[in-house]
Amino acid sequence: MEKRNQLLTFQTASKFFAYFNKLDGLNTKFIQRISTIPFIPLSENKFYAKTSQVFIPTKSSTTSQDNNTNTLDDIAARGLIDYVDYGPDANSFLLSIGVLHYPSAENLADLLIERQESYFNQNKNDTEELISAKVRVYTNCLKQLSAASNVTQQLYVEPLRSRLINKPWCLAYQSLERSDGTKHQIFKTAKPTDIYLDDDHQSAIDLRPLCAPDEPELVKLYEKFGAKWISECVKRRLVHRGKCMVTDRSKKLGDRIHHRLDMLFVNNRGESMKNIDEKRIELLRKHFVIYEAEGIECQLTFQNRTITLSSTECSSCALESDRNQVCLFIHKDISTLDYIDIATELTRFVCKKPLDALVHSISDKLSSPLETLKRRGIPVDRLLKSPEQ
Repeated sequence: MEKRNQLLTFQTASKFFAYFNKLDGLNTKFIQRISTIPFIPLSENKFYAKTSQVFIPTKSSTTSQDNNTNTLDDIAARGLIDYVDYGPDANSFLLSIGVLHYPSAENLADLLIERQESYFNQNKNDTEELISAKVRVYTNCLKQLSAASNVTQQLYVEPLRSRLINKPWCLAYQSLERSDGTKHQIFKTAKPTDIYLDDDHQSAIDLRPLCAPDEPELVKLYEKFGAKWISECVKRRLVHRGKCMVTDRSKKLGDRIHHRLDMLFVNNRGESMKNIDEKRIELLRKHFVIYEAEGIECQLTFQNRTITLSSTECSSCALESDRNQVCLFIHKDISTLDYIDIATELTRFVCKKPLDALVHSISDKLSSPLETLKRRGIPVDRLLKSPEQ
């Protein structure tokens, strides 16, 4: 092994490994020692790998490779998941000292951590087609790791767990804007803690953070090792601008919310939803006023940066409150009330942890006729007996 660079080459390895396979007495100590040494040639460029960094194809995969020699994905996988085939006898030796047919979850995680930078280090010979294939191969590896994370504890054992939290290995995307105003998307690998999970797509569009791929299994995997949801990291502040006034439309909306308030934050059994602030419901009941305003402005603060959006880019309404009063401001130039926006503001005010399902439920309860809600099984008999003012 000390003279491997002179003796072991891509051309001679099969002979040496086949010879080693005939030797007896490869003890555990030897195997442990040799596993730490990169001695398996991967190419004519004299690049050597450890036993944990290469794999031997099974018969079925060998047949597949023979039938699809040098397919694009096979080429793209090189440098990330490397397979070697030095013949039956040589392969038998490699298998006896710990080389596997497929990477284990631990192997795969180590390879992604150790090789992601060099794997995506593009050179002038990389075509767009090859780069896309590399992204596809890497994404498939991440999906395999995600599946493994659900059935094995290997990834959660130290020191691998800390490496998965603190080292870059996650593939992510970011939207950027060129100097001419056109937008484009780039990909990069990063630590999970530097990546955001998109549960607020409008904020993702406006703030352009580094986001996880739109793949449910990868979102779950990244979250396990520290990726954060955008909605939990963005401070969102809606305020009204210009003159405001009480109108017939604002009065009617206020009457409807007051009339239906008792059923907005409860289930069909009349039980309060979780994480509800009862004091804030009382504020809505006793000190709630709705106005129409000339404008609505949204301020988003993210990573110590604040951007300001107009109502056409964000919400059609804004809820502002203090200890004594709650005011909902609706943009006067929006002809049709957006009940999703209204429900979103009410939910954010009342709920300690807003849920999308609750927003849609409240929107439906406010926008639908009581007769329709009754057909859906929502108890509204008391409300039908006392019509809105």
